[in-house]
Amino acid sequence: MKQIGFKVTEADGSSVRFDPPAKHARPITFHRPHPDPTLTPSIIKWVGARLKRCYGWTASTFAGEME
Repeated sequence: MKQIGFKVTEADGSSVRFDPPAKHARPITFHRPHPDPTLTPSIIKWVGARLKRCYGWTASTFAGEME
């Protein structure tokens, strides 16, 4: 998300806050999985659902980036 202009702030513990470049858009916070840092398919799906709710992003939002 840093590559698309978000400011990344390491917070206490496992939380990471992402502030979008657009001033009117709200930030989003995620917690790193622990004790195992692996991003499982269910965690990735959950992150995707949060990004969709917060910013309206879908898999097609990133389709051009994956080529």
